[in-house]
Amino acid sequence: MEKIFTGIDISKDWLDFVVCSDQHQVLLGPERVTNDAKGISKLIAKSSALAQSNWFCFEHTGSYGLVLCSLLQARDCDFSVVPALEIIQSQGMTRGKSDKIDAQRIAQGAQRIYILRSFSGGEEGLLGQSG
Repeated sequence: MEKIFTGIDISKDWLDFVVCSDQHQVLLGPERVTNDAKGISKLIAKSSALAQSNWFCFEHTGSYGLVLCSLLQARDCDFSVVPALEIIQSQGMTRGKSDKIDAQRIAQGAQRIYILRSFSGGEEGLLGQSG
């Protein structure tokens, strides 16, 4: 079963997101939704329609990500809130910056982080899962 990775760049008003395959191919996005329940529901629906195995990943941004965390947990989605430094380190040297580029880099970094944690046995506590 193919696993897909949804990278989300969070700001106060918007969520920019990109969905990548496990081969780093962009499947969807970059797209932008509002950072509220309606926008987040749209993001989850679009991303989840592409594959059954989806991992959402986003940087820790304090209170701006609380609604996103709550809705992902309520829908039993796998997700990880990652320190910005970890995303940056997973990318190596890069140039250019925008919310859309950040969302793609988060999605691609999510796969690298997921693989490293899976092999090191560090997946417990990494994925936010309800239940």
